[in-house]
Amino acid sequence: MKYCPNCGRRLQDNEVCTCQTQNAQQQNTQAQPQFNQVNAQNAQPQFNQANVQNAQPQFNQANVQYAQPQFNKPQSPLQASLVDLCKNIFVRPYDAILNFLKMGSVGGAYIVLIATAILGFFNVLFDEIQSSMRYAYSEFSWTDVFKSSAIDLLDCLAVASIGALVIVCLTNAFDKKYNNRIDFKQAITVYAISEIAYEVIRIVANLFEFFDVKFFDYISDVISRFGAGYEIMLVGLCITVFVKDKNKLPFTLGLAYAASKVASILINLLFNM
Repeated sequence: MKYCPNCGRRLQDNEVCTCQTQNAQQQNTQAQPQFNQVNAQNAQPQFNQANVQNAQPQFNQANVQYAQPQFNKPQSPLQASLVDLCKNIFVRPYDAILNFLKMGSVGGAYIVLIATAILGFFNVLFDEIQSSMRYAYSEFSWTDVFKSSAIDLLDCLAVASIGALVIVCLTNAFDKKYNNRIDFKQAITVYAISEIAYEVIRIVANLFEFFDVKFFDYISDVISRFGAGYEIMLVGLCITVFVKDKNKLPFTLGLAYAASKVASILINLLFNM
């Protein structure tokens, strides 16, 4: 009789023990669940985590970025040009003027003139306050403020309108040989832009006059002179866009300002009598 040297089982003649084969099969059976457990614990959560963390936020972000702007109401061309004019009148005046002139809107020009009159109201208010502060015999009066503001509004509209008419008539006469014509809405826009710039500078000058010191009065006067020069330069800059015969430009602007001054004098005489 023979015995298996590995397991010690008794063997028949010519019998081969299968204990080694059975041990190998048992080891494979025990190793297979461990492999499946690793796949179940590690592979599956990675797939779910990628879906939750990466895919879902991208979808929500797309909805927020592209759906929300649909509720924004676009600006009209007139509104956009007015905003651009206010932003750049002192930073890039030439570009701002050209963009506003492209609109060619009489309504837009008179909107700017009304805004100029509102700024003029504050300048009149500042003058009245300063007068009551500096002079004992002067008393603050809202009646005087509103009366002066109304006269300034009429003065602003009349000066711009008369000046624009003179520019239109003279330019069309001088540029006839160039077949160049400008209309009233272009000329009134020129005056509107220059007037609002001047009123803004006047407000800055008036703020310095609240200090009852001679030095600040000098600063206020310098700023006012700058505003007057800036206004004239803006008008000339605008007119050069339209006028072909540049040799007639000084004469045209001179007559336009003279006619505007006559209109201003008549309005003040009429309402201050």
